[in-house]
Amino acid sequence: MGIALLLGVGRTNGLTVSFIGLIISVVVFFSLKNDVFSKHVKMNATYLF
Repeated sequence: MGIALLLGVGRTNGLTVSFIGLIISVVVFFSLKNDVFSKHVKMNATYLF
């Protein structure tokens, strides 16, 4: 998230760039988190049954 804000600094549309970067990083973070979470659930389900 900090990287996106740093990329946005010094540009005329810096706020827009950092805002888009923030959204992208949040989406990527949650998709990775969900991927890890689903793998964890699948592993537990396989272990239980």
